[in-house]
Amino acid sequence: MKTVQKARAPVNGPVLLSIQEGVKRFGGLCAVDNVSFDVHQGEAVGLIGPNGAGKSTTFNLITGVDALSAGEVFYKGTRITGAPLHRRSAMGMARTFQIVRLFSGLTVLENVMLGFHPKLVDGFLPSLLRRRRVAGDERRYVKRALELLRFVGLESRANDLIAHLPHGQQRLIEIARALASDPAMLLLDEPAAGLNDEETAALGRMLRQLNEDGLTILIVEHDIGFIMNLCHRIVVLDHGAKIAEGNAAAVQSNPKVIEAYLGVRGAHAQN
Repeated sequence: MKTVQKARAPVNGPVLLSIQEGVKRFGGLCAVDNVSFDVHQGEAVGLIGPNGAGKSTTFNLITGVDALSAGEVFYKGTRITGAPLHRRSAMGMARTFQIVRLFSGLTVLENVMLGFHPKLVDGFLPSLLRRRRVAGDERRYVKRALELLRFVGLESRANDLIAHLPHGQQRLIEIARALASDPAMLLLDEPAAGLNDEETAALGRMLRQLNEDGLTILIVEHDIGFIMNLCHRIVVLDHGAKIAEGNAAAVQSNPKVIEAYLGVRGAHAQN
């Protein structure tokens, strides 16, 4: 494992998100086995584990992409188990996906503008009756979308088709679109996947800034060094079960974590 930089001080805010005894079965396979953990307001929490550990499935249970076989999920003290994705979004949860999901036929700006969709007036009649308000809202959202593009360093590409951007920049556009909903919590699934070292470092700085500005983050990521230098606390899964939880230093030295990543021989070699 990569050496972690100076550990971030713990965050003791109220619990914002909680998964309690979460279980997911696919036929006879138990992909997530009685997993529980909390995310406090203002924290950056990482969810890691070897391939097949159940990270993405747990993430999908939290965000509502997959349904729990057993257990509960709470957000801001409200039970959201079984709640549809749009309701979770309206409550302040925004997520990105492991595979970038953008509209290749739209411009960069238009893709970010889609993040405002829950706030826009829908339908012909409401738009006709409230034309001035709709026009005013659209101007504000364009201005805000450009601000978000400036934040991710891509304002100059606003009018380019999204298909013309390289993969790393598309990742940033997806994050900008997620931020357009002004979420209380940002949930990121493998945001550094496919990025080069320079892009990964820039992404880490951006996420660190967002978190220091008060945005709560839950992140699934394979890049251990990236996640350990970003997160206040890390949850480790293996074979669908939680095997460790704590700050980066504690997780890095945990024998169960070393064995899960390196195998028994590797664990002995570290001693």
